[in-house]
Formats: sequence, C-alpha cells, structure tokens
Amino acid sequence: PHPGYSKSASSTSSGGRAGRASSDSVRPKGAGRGSGRGGGIRDGEHTGFLRMRGLPFTATKGEIHEFFKRYEPIEDSICLTYRSDGRATGEGYIAFSKPDDAKSAMALHRNTMGNRYIELYISNKE
Repeated sequence: PHPGYSKSASSTSSGGRAGRASSDSVRPKGAGRGSGRGGGIRDGEHTGFLRMRGLPFTATKGEIHEFFKRYEPIEDSICLTYRSDGRATGEGYIAFSKPDDAKSAMALHRNTMGNRYIELYISNKE
C-alpha cells in the first residue's frame, strides 16, 4: 500500500473522488477557468493556431486534418506531442489558413474523434 493510505480512509465520505473534488475547488484568487493544468484560452483574439487536447492516442495527422477539413487547416502544420517514452500525450497543435478559420473551427470544441471528445484552445506559433 501507498504511505498514508488505509482501507478505512477510503470508505469515509471524504475519501475517493469527493475528496479530490473538494481540494480542487480551493484555488488562489484569480485562478479561474482556463488557468492551471491542462486548460487554456477559449475566448480572445485568434491567431490562426489551436491547441488540441483529448486526441485519441492513435490519432494520425491525416485523421486530424479530416476532422478540421471544412475550416481549411494547414496539413503540414499539425504537430502531435509525445512523452519522453514515445507514447502520445493526446495533445497537439494545428494552424489554419486565416485566424478567422481557426475561430470558426472552435465550433468543434468537445466534438468527438473516435471515442474521445476534443477540447480546443487558442494557441500561437510558438
């Protein structure tokens, strides 16, 4: 067992998911939606670049291009991220022909690719 873990603690009302949820609700002042781990900016000036989160780990650049095809993505711009051991993280970046195309593509936020829903955030060229 892990240090600090006891079977009786997991059966209390503060254990498990409820315990984590309550600790997540305590945030520093100013740490609102879109800040912290994994989030991002959803509203603001569009740069023509989006960050994708929640991609299927087996997603290919071709499948991602197809997902965004009606918004004129730049196929060569698709960049997937990998862990140090080579496994996909489920995150990536994509550029569009115009900032307005990226803004329109935000309509796909939380649409599904395979059996996963994709979260989209404004990004930049870096």
